[in-house]
Amino acid sequence: LKVKLLRKSRPIPSDIELNKEFLRLLGYYISEGTLNFSGKNNSVALYNKNKEVLEDMRNCLVKVTGIEPSIRQTYGFGVATELKIGNKIFAELLNSLCGRTFSKRIPDFIFGLSKERIGQFLSGLFTGDGYTTKHSFGYSSSSKELARQVQQLLLSYGIVASLYTGKTKQGNNIYQVVFHRQDDKDEFLKYVRVLGRKPFERWGRSRFIKKINDVYIDRIKSIEKITLKVGIPVYDLSVPEGENFLSASGVILHNSGHSSMSTIHADSIDTLIRRLQTPPIELAPTLMNSLDCIVVMTHVLLNNKHSRRLKEIVEVISVNKEGDAVVNTPFVWNPAQDVFYSKRQSKVFEKISARFGITIGKLQEEFVLRSRLLYALYKNRVFGFNEMQKAINDYYLDPAKILAKYGIK
Repeated sequence: LKVKLLRKSRPIPSDIELNKEFLRLLGYYISEGTLNFSGKNNSVALYNKNKEVLEDMRNCLVKVTGIEPSIRQTYGFGVATELKIGNKIFAELLNSLCGRTFSKRIPDFIFGLSKERIGQFLSGLFTGDGYTTKHSFGYSSSSKELARQVQQLLLSYGIVASLYTGKTKQGNNIYQVVFHRQDDKDEFLKYVRVLGRKPFERWGRSRFIKKINDVYIDRIKSIEKITLKVGIPVYDLSVPEGENFLSASGVILHNSGHSSMSTIHADSIDTLIRRLQTPPIELAPTLMNSLDCIVVMTHVLLNNKHSRRLKEIVEVISVNKEGDAVVNTPFVWNPAQDVFYSKRQSKVFEKISARFGITIGKLQEEFVLRSRLLYALYKNRVFGFNEMQKAINDYYLDPAKILAKYGIK
């Protein structure tokens, strides 16, 4: 079965097989292709100078569309050979999958393919805009989004590539995806065959990159704090047991640095440490030093009614290898009178003061304001999750406004 747009247009197969020619053709189009939607003459064109590359491009076009491309010399940015087919349906297909001009992208389905099929796509892509130096393999693009996608796709082979930004002779940004490790180049060449005048080969010494099994160690160049005028939702894709996080660039991270809360069944910090030490968790006790504080809740019977109370808030100062903890308890519940006692000394406040240069007195003032706000929310029966989240976000964005809303000075 074939389809066509107009009576005079040439038909193409209605079902395009996901074969190696189609995958290479997508790579060729992203690196070396253009779409023309002017008037009725919608067309797809590929460009190159190398005879071997041009023959493979022609073979892919014929295999996928059944249409023999026209061939001509072009002189826009130097001499090149153009292979062109006029077909609106196929042009629209490439546009929907890969975009056009400066918005080209790797189709989503490519990321879910096997290594062999991804290799076919990368063969076309790197044949167009790939390059090799004495110590590295690389891919260059004027699109940062496309470069990041290539960087992410290389992770399918366990290749952690670097992304560099440079300038062309005309002063435009150019983005380069580069990898150096010999093991990475060997893995790349198992699946990718780059055609052209300078073949990709395994030669030369690679730059040293520290790697332990599947873990790469690299130095953080800079940390930038970003403050938003308007809060936006943030989402994590995480592995339930390992709690690994998937970053925007596709790199798997562990403990991405966000403040977090968790729950565990234990009636004291000593019980908590013992539970974390023993199977199936078996954590080293010293990892508890990353905790700031522990809130201990308890089930009680008050006035013949079952209830829950905050038993204590414990700040973790240090935990040694034996699991013995040094703690500070700024809040504690008195069950006899059903009242809470607190003290002003806080090790958490001391940490914050040392890190950000805020005085303890200023932190105490902020603590009182936030406590009054929470009490005001309680009195106004603001109990819903979304309502509480909005109130807290509003406070971070404009504290004076929400404090005034609830009459807090």
